[in-house]
Amino acid sequence: MTKQLELFSVDDMYGCIGVKDELYAVSVAAYLWAIRIVSDLDDETFRKIKNECDAVKIGEDEYFVSDIPGSMNIYKLTALRECLNLREYAMIGEKYVHHYPQAYCRPHLSDPYSFVMARKAFVKYYSNEFQKSGWWIPDLNLQQ
Repeated sequence: MTKQLELFSVDDMYGCIGVKDELYAVSVAAYLWAIRIVSDLDDETFRKIKNECDAVKIGEDEYFVSDIPGSMNIYKLTALRECLNLREYAMIGEKYVHHYPQAYCRPHLSDPYSFVMARKAFVKYYSNEFQKSGWWIPDLNLQQ
């Protein structure tokens, strides 16, 4: 069975996920898209896409990664980078912090509440996929 590239459109986010404004819906949709992409990657493709995403220069309207069909906007690129970092952190744990010289080297999320909403939607609507390949997706337990 072929999966859609987009789990939900921005308009669907209002009804399915219950977001209140368009910017929030765009952010949730981007994280949901990135969670699905990163969950479906095997380890080799994961490393390849992570390297490509790390090399993408910010400043364009559209971004491309060879193993991901279509283009991405800045929201999707940011969400994808953050989800790749979360998976890498889950894979190597605290050793992750020694790979990066930045002061805040643990993976972070630009919009944690949107990530939490996207995670909830992924678990709810794609529970089988979550059970099989969602091991890397942290439960942030943020108060909303």
